[in-house]
Amino acid sequence: MKVGDLVELSRKGEDTLWCRKFRGMFGIIVEIVERQSTYDAQTRVNYYTVMFTGKKSTRSQTRIPRCYLKFI
Repeated sequence: MKVGDLVELSRKGEDTLWCRKFRGMFGIIVEIVERQSTYDAQTRVNYYTVMFTGKKSTRSQTRIPRCYLKFI
């Protein structure tokens, strides 16, 4: 994934409680940040900042892991 890609929540993302406000919305990736994993000091993890839009509102969310997103 790269900046500008259109995404929506994956099945794992939809099952996560803190992502419930983004269900049924589409988003565009606006930033990618690589950070150290909390579980393994030698592993780097990409987190995505996504601007979501839907029928009722527009929201921005930072630090979404890749496994919570899928391409449209």
